[in-house]
Amino acid sequence: MDFSVKDMSDLAYSLSRLLGDNSDLSAEEYLHILSLVKRLSKNREAYFDPFELFPQNWNLERGCFFGPVPAVHLEESVYKTWTDENGHPLRGVKGFTYGDSAVHMLDTLRRYGLDFDRTESSSPDHIAVILEFLGFLLESERMEDARLFAMDHLDWLESLLEHTQTLGLAESVQQPIRTAIELRNRVIY
Repeated sequence: MDFSVKDMSDLAYSLSRLLGDNSDLSAEEYLHILSLVKRLSKNREAYFDPFELFPQNWNLERGCFFGPVPAVHLEESVYKTWTDENGHPLRGVKGFTYGDSAVHMLDTLRRYGLDFDRTESSSPDHIAVILEFLGFLLESERMEDARLFAMDHLDWLESLLEHTQTLGLAESVQQPIRTAIELRNRVIY
């Protein structure tokens, strides 16, 4: 079975929820994500933990992404240079939130007539917001917009994955990021 545009959109929305909501993952949600991952994966081997392990492990480990001071930030600005503005003291500096990427996301959302809801996410360049917007573009069948957006706003995922590996975080934390990378690559190519 082919991995359709609807599947890509569904997976983007599912990953957005998973990485943006600090609530337990249900078996039903996991089965939905797993079925999408199996269709996305070229080798047909879903690299998520076996059924009984992933939801349990995710529910135990996801705290590294949440809280007032998370161990792992999920904002694009943290992994890219904060600004490229000439003469700015933070030009080329990495590790700070709400940089040029966040400002660009706000502008992009406004251009599409969408408002950023600060009660849902602390930053417009949070991975959950980015993936939700990607899902919107795919669902709207704006494939070229989705491709360009993915190239621009999901090019930092390898740095995020590397950071989780450097910290020695559980495979259950890394797997959704790997899936987002594979989804991004499918959208781009």
